[in-house]
Amino acid sequence: MFSKSRDESLLLAANEFLAQAKANGLIERLHEKHYSHIPGLNYAGAHTFEKHINSRLEDLIPIFKLAAEDQDIDWRFLAAVSYQESLWNPKAVSPTGVRGLMMLTKRTARQLGIENHTDPIDSTKGGAS
Repeated sequence: MFSKSRDESLLLAANEFLAQAKANGLIERLHEKHYSHIPGLNYAGAHTFEKHINSRLEDLIPIFKLAAEDQDIDWRFLAAVSYQESLWNPKAVSPTGVRGLMMLTKRTARQLGIENHTDPIDSTKGGAS
């Protein structure tokens, strides 16, 4: 995820790093270390995701697109992050007390200049920053 610009040196360096990491087995080792204990998406998880696509995503797409356009990133990336954070529930609350679509803390929101971190538009704007 890189902003589009004329200078593609960071993108090229990242792609080179990833190609080398794949070739020398680093990606496979990291996957094994950090993700091998996690089961794949089962029927219940897939069913819940499909339900949320049908019931929640459509109303949020314009919000994701607006925030993504401001940061010159793909709106689907924001949608994926938001789903991971809140399951696209604008009223989501974590066990640690963070709230909203992008689960911004009050402190992070304040640092980003976000007035209302529970507002879907503000939360997504902050998450895209």
